[in-house]
Amino acid sequence: MSHNVNWYKNETDYLRIKEFCVDKDSFCPTYKEWCAVVEKKIAEVARQGISLVKKNIEPEAFIAWCTSTSNIPNAKSRGLFAAVTHPQDAGIVGGNATHH
Repeated sequence: MSHNVNWYKNETDYLRIKEFCVDKDSFCPTYKEWCAVVEKKIAEVARQGISLVKKNIEPEAFIAWCTSTSNIPNAKSRGLFAAVTHPQDAGIVGGNATHH
């Protein structure tokens, strides 16, 4: 079984999405920390027999999509965006990896 997980390909993309979203506080303080959280989650679910596939969220496309569809830029919309931009893939797991 596999699911998708939202992914930001670099620090610039991560910070751009974080800046735009209303749930900024749910993001890890740094891209490096966020990557560590996501990689840990991928490893945890892999031990349960579930594969998480990284699906890139391109900031400008996400921002344009939120604007054109009147979606509030938050975890729910990030997950929905990934689902509509990767419709051939399995379900999206979460809209964001949160920090602890």
